[in-house]
Amino acid sequence: MEATGVYFESLAYYLADHNYQVSVVFPNKISNYFRTLSVKTITDKTASEAITQFGLERNLGNWEAPKGIYRKLRQLTRERGQVVETRTVAKNQLHAEKSEAYPNASSLVRIKKLIAFLDRQEAEIREELKRLLKEDPEMKQILVVLCSLSGIGLLTAATVLA
Repeated sequence: MEATGVYFESLAYYLADHNYQVSVVFPNKISNYFRTLSVKTITDKTASEAITQFGLERNLGNWEAPKGIYRKLRQLTRERGQVVETRTVAKNQLHAEKSEAYPNASSLVRIKKLIAFLDRQEAEIREELKRLLKEDPEMKQILVVLCSLSGIGLLTAATVLA
């Protein structure tokens, strides 16, 4: 199957849990393969046929479900990334609102509250990441090595591991 964001995961986990062999391929590999075929129109049917043909022609490795902690790390680092992006948008809105000729005071208050809320959410996620990483003995050892590198802190290490 093609790795499409998180949308392939439910089926991949289900099949792996029921002892089926699963191969997960990055979309760019399928896309490049698709270009070599004489298909003029891309539809769900032609795409599924191309993925099937790709799988039959190639010797693909079996996908293994990642250890639970890696799934949690990925989820948390993705969530944190979304919170940080949303906060950046809110800060830009605050700056724009403040720069207007006649800023709306109630809008400024709401935007500041939103930024404070997002700050708290990010702090919660950071704490959860820290707790998760320190609970797992294997992760503790990996963290020591990663964080010994110059410029690598807990967040960067968690992102790399995720």
